[in-house]
Amino acid sequence: MTFRLGWIRNTLFGRLMVGFWTIIAISFAFNALSFHVFSGSIREELIRYNTLNLANTANGYEKQLGLLNDLLDSFYFNGTLSGLDNRKSDGSVNFESINRITEQFKSIADDYNLYVNDAFVYYKNSDSVINKISLHTSQDMFESYYKSEAYPREFWTAQFGLDYHMKLHPSATFQTPRLDTSIAGSGVYFPLIVKSKLYGQAYMGAMLDATAMFEHLHMSVNDNFYIVDDSGRLYYSSAGLDREGLPLRFGEGGTHPIGGRYYFTHRSAATGLTYVNVIPFEHISRQMNGLRLILIGLIALSAIICLIMSVPLSSKIRHGIETIVESLKHGRRETAEDADGRGDIHEFVQIRDGIDRMMDSMHRKDSLLRKYGYLDKLKDTNMNHEDVQRLIDTERPHFFLMFHIRYVDRPLSSAGWQRRSTYFLEFVNLNIYEAFPDSVTMQIEKDVIVSIVFSEDEGAEALLSDKLHYLKQVFDHDKPHYHLTIAFHPRLRLPSEFSAAYREAADMIRKRKLNDETQIITDTSPVEEPYPLSPEEERQFMDSLLAGNEPNMAHAVSRSFERLRKQGASEAHYKQFAHTIVSKVLLALMSHKIDTGELQPEHSPFEEIDSFVSPGQFESFFDNLLRRAAAMMEEKRAQKDPIVDFVRDFIENRYGDDLYLDLIADKLNISSGYLRQYYKEKTGRSISDSVDDVRIRNAKRFLAETDWKVHEIAAKVGYRNANSFIRMFRRLTNITPGEYRRGIATGTITDEPADNGSTAES
Repeated sequence: MTFRLGWIRNTLFGRLMVGFWTIIAISFAFNALSFHVFSGSIREELIRYNTLNLANTANGYEKQLGLLNDLLDSFYFNGTLSGLDNRKSDGSVNFESINRITEQFKSIADDYNLYVNDAFVYYKNSDSVINKISLHTSQDMFESYYKSEAYPREFWTAQFGLDYHMKLHPSATFQTPRLDTSIAGSGVYFPLIVKSKLYGQAYMGAMLDATAMFEHLHMSVNDNFYIVDDSGRLYYSSAGLDREGLPLRFGEGGTHPIGGRYYFTHRSAATGLTYVNVIPFEHISRQMNGLRLILIGLIALSAIICLIMSVPLSSKIRHGIETIVESLKHGRRETAEDADGRGDIHEFVQIRDGIDRMMDSMHRKDSLLRKYGYLDKLKDTNMNHEDVQRLIDTERPHFFLMFHIRYVDRPLSSAGWQRRSTYFLEFVNLNIYEAFPDSVTMQIEKDVIVSIVFSEDEGAEALLSDKLHYLKQVFDHDKPHYHLTIAFHPRLRLPSEFSAAYREAADMIRKRKLNDETQIITDTSPVEEPYPLSPEEERQFMDSLLAGNEPNMAHAVSRSFERLRKQGASEAHYKQFAHTIVSKVLLALMSHKIDTGELQPEHSPFEEIDSFVSPGQFESFFDNLLRRAAAMMEEKRAQKDPIVDFVRDFIENRYGDDLYLDLIADKLNISSGYLRQYYKEKTGRSISDSVDDVRIRNAKRFLAETDWKVHEIAAKVGYRNANSFIRMFRRLTNITPGEYRRGIATGTITDEPADNGSTAES
């Protein structure tokens, strides 16, 4: 026995039980003592509480009667009561005045805060009454519409002979009319009469809804309420009271214990009415007993809870600790079964959450390392870290997908990029993972997502194709915001083909055609690079640009776009060509010290090009760009520069002579080094290039218009060696002088002199 008690004392269960029962005993002793000390005060507080409730009820009634007294009194001073006495010239009743009075009474009756069912004025001389409905005789008013055995017609007539200002009469049951003057039923009303010595031939009256006043103004723990006057006459009694057994005289008010009841009374000095609430003794005793029962119940409940909780709580603590230790030992997350055994103890919840966060962190790190391993295989960086390689699957065949996203409306911040990228990644991963749980989806660039799909099922290719077409339908809804390209080679790849599949998918992405739809590319054939501009066409374009010749430039660009269209060029080819043309235009303008800011007021031309989805957009863009560039170049050329103009004129007039830099510098009386640098800065070209351009342009003219031999034309245009002439002609035109002459003769080459000394050939 001693051993058993010692074991209980040393266990968590025993110590919890002793602690719980000690706390309960102290709590019980404290509450019992407190209840004994304060029980008398509680009784006084209950009596004070009921007294205060009755005072508030009485004040509500008195305030309402004072308000109505003031309201009805105002009719004596605003001329309203003279409405019936003011006859028309022919002696008829002034119904306009009657209608005005009726409207005022109706507004009083409609105000639910006044508790007035009807207001009226009773004229003695004409024995008539005006109420909220119309004009009536006193007989109709008090024997039909508001008929009561307690208040016959004679009562209302007798009030003219009584001397008082305002008087509330006891409540009674009255018949009540509808607006159509028919009798609707009955109601309990206080008759209120307000008289004035200023107007003795009429008095104001109102029917106060006694039931509504009781419901809204009475405050008590029950409905035992009545009103009496100083003579003991009963003015109002709630339905729950026995009128025969009520004491009707209480003096000045207070609390009166009579016959097993508390009578709480409050007398009004203004009206002489006494308001009474009746609370049975047993009600207050019941409240006191209720407190005792609550105390005993709480003590009993505490004991039961202590007994119920001690055993399972100690068991849960032991089991919870064992579960946590097992989770840490085996490195696994807590299961639902473990959670049921552990319960919801706060400390264990915190430990559980900490373990879960640690396990989640480890799983996320493993997931990131796994993706890093696949990225290593795709990019072929050969890191070959043993822990990383252990996480990836290098033995199963797979399908490889690449998603390339190009945004049309660019986010303003890096956070915007991050949100969009996260949306794409999660949506793609959710849909691919739903069909292929072993798949791996990751973002390897800001605009590139790849999915590695492991599956050897026969229907995997068709299922994957269906998923991609579903994604296309979803993403096509947002075409104004981004353009998506999906590269998918519908065959299983070997584990050793990770990097090859990645390179192949990147090449497939470049095959995207020029439109705004989501495109699924499955063609793996090599990409053929088109050649939109030949070297000669490129040189002619630059000559036209430097000459400010917009028609020739536009013709060359339009011809190149048509060539791209016929070759079935991809979107990348269109944009690559457009970027090349824009770069040449900007470099040429900047080399001539021309501000290019006007060409890109809001966005860079390269950003505009990236948003184009049709050849028409390119053509419209270049029509505008080349027109403005030509105008800016022409404006620059129009600015006279004496040194540049002299050099150009000198070359044009003496291109056949032996021209060299020192000769021209001597003519200008400046150093050759200064002239070389000055001419290059102003024109963007060297003097020797300008000499060769003028000589070859004139040589082409001689080849087309004369039958001179090649060496004769070479001498005419300033070349002393025919071989040097032929080499320069080929470099600038991409053909020999003989080929050029034969092309002119056969019509395969047309020579079109351009403005400002430029030529265009096709």
